[in-house]
Amino acid sequence: MYQTLKKSPHLKRITNMVLRLGTLGLKMVFTLYMGRYFSLSDLGIYGLVFGIVMVVGGIVGMRIDYVLSREIVGVPMAEVICKMRDQVIFYGTNYLLLAIVALLLQLSGFSPISHKIMLYVFIISVLEGYAGLTYANMNSLEQPIMANALFFLRSGFWTVPVIIAGLLYPSLRNFDVVFIAWILGVGSSLIATAYVWRKMPWQEMLQTPINWDWIKTSVKKCFLIWLGGLGIVGGYYVDRLIVVEFLGLDYAGIATFYLSFTNALLTIIQSGVLSIAYPRLIRFYRERKMELFHKEIKQTFFNANAFSLCIAVIMAVVVPLIGKYFHKPEIVREEATLWLMLVGMCIRSNTEVLYFILFARHQDKAIWLGNLLFLIPALLGNMLFVHLFGLAGIGYSAIFSAICLLTWRGWHVQKFGWY
Repeated sequence: MYQTLKKSPHLKRITNMVLRLGTLGLKMVFTLYMGRYFSLSDLGIYGLVFGIVMVVGGIVGMRIDYVLSREIVGVPMAEVICKMRDQVIFYGTNYLLLAIVALLLQLSGFSPISHKIMLYVFIISVLEGYAGLTYANMNSLEQPIMANALFFLRSGFWTVPVIIAGLLYPSLRNFDVVFIAWILGVGSSLIATAYVWRKMPWQEMLQTPINWDWIKTSVKKCFLIWLGGLGIVGGYYVDRLIVVEFLGLDYAGIATFYLSFTNALLTIIQSGVLSIAYPRLIRFYRERKMELFHKEIKQTFFNANAFSLCIAVIMAVVVPLIGKYFHKPEIVREEATLWLMLVGMCIRSNTEVLYFILFARHQDKAIWLGNLLFLIPALLGNMLFVHLFGLAGIGYSAIFSAICLLTWRGWHVQKFGWY
């Protein structure tokens, strides 16, 4: 069965979509659970912690995965596993530095969050960071189905016992249970990854010394990409901070509720469409099969827009109904914000296709500089529009910043031609 899925791109896409929709479904149920039993301010805190973990993920590792995900496509497995080992070691040194910084912040009293929350953030950041690496590596090795199955385990399935426990025992409706379950979910996905890769040439890896020169060269290659990544990550999560500053934690809770759905839209497109397409784009361009390269681009654009539009329409109808059903009038009242955010995400789906075209063609400067500049419209747009329009401002900003990124990447793709 698994071999049949691997050979059929259509079945791959459907299976990936089912896995992502399964993750989305569980996340939706979990969001409903939190929306029903947690206050909006608690949802806001959860959103802030989630945002910190994502920002840390963008900072740690200097984006060495950017080089690796391109280099391991179509190369011998012994070389692949050695490079992945070197990547893991480099990330480990980064996390050690992060631990020192977190400890100093706590000891100095400058940290705005408690010791316990800081510990949760650190542990989750480390586990999510390594899980993210294995996910990217699996996709580069053209194992998207397994990658998404493990993603389902780490991002969706762990919410099930949390919900059941909370429904049965009201005393377990707290963040300790949520964060511990999150840790266990991500940790179990890493254990499962080790099992899936158990037949890889580990013995050869152990006999091969760490390639510090490759790490050093990759870091140099990735520095500007990493700098740009800080811009894209900061621009993507800055809205939470702006909402807290201008409107307070309750509105941040509404934003978090909406973002749990809009973020899922983009990740579905990334896994159901882009994770399958980008290894082929890299290979076709490397082998100068330009007709196939161009055909893949057109098909990817069509799939990304078709899927994102369908999912956005469903979310635009369903999410406000959920708020009404659970007697959360604030969520229903701000439904226009959700619609604007969904439009922004549909535009972002196109920017992601353009990203992989630039990535396959090694137009790295266009990527890192565009990502860095993205922080400007995202930051200024949120500050201006939230001030003018309230919570709806994050929706207007999402559209504005997405159009800016689309224009930048589209111009650089067109500048050198689609071929």
